Amino acid sequence: MVLSFDLTDDERQIFMAETEEQIDILTNGLVVLEKKPDDLELIQNLFRAAHTMKGSSGMIGHTRMVGLTHELETALDSVREDELNVSPDLIDVFLDSVDAIKELSFEIVD
Repeated sequence: MVLSFDLTDDERQIFMAETEEQIDILTNGLVVLEKKPDDLELIQNLFRAAHTMKGSSGMIGHTRMVGLTHELETALDSVREDELNVSPDLIDVFLDSVDAIKELSFEIVD
């Protein structure tokens, strides 16, 4: 499904490039997090990537992407606050979420 967003071609390209960068940070970081679940700097970087995508998608009005990135951000915050333990199952859920965010990002492509 392609949604209509009031973006110039330049804005669309910037959004897609920034989103792709944050998705790469999340994907690669989550794989490392499974091996280093106590790496606080990594957890902070993952949280920041989700937060950045939430803000970017909010700026263009992509509410479905905002909702999903907000949930991912909240879960990463729980990991950061040591309220949620990193496990292989949690990493799988996070990676599935990142895949879904990637799919949602394609909704704005012409």
